[in-house]
Amino acid sequence: MAHAALLNSTAPAPIVSTTPEVAAFDTASAARYLGIGKTTLFAEIKAGRLPARKAGNRTLIVRTDADAWLAALPARTAA
Repeated sequence: MAHAALLNSTAPAPIVSTTPEVAAFDTASAARYLGIGKTTLFAEIKAGRLPARKAGNRTLIVRTDADAWLAALPARTAA
């Protein structure tokens, strides 16, 4: 009978994400995520405003660094 009670339960099912969040982006994905071009991405890396890491020949941007870069951009004020 306990099994029948579980089937008739009105409790919502837990939400399970089917797309895991990535920990880091390659440069093309980071530019797309940030909404900027690759030239701007590399300029921000060179200026030291966006940290990048190297894994072999690949340049990677950690998601938390990308989010922090976005948060540090100046807010647009209404004109």
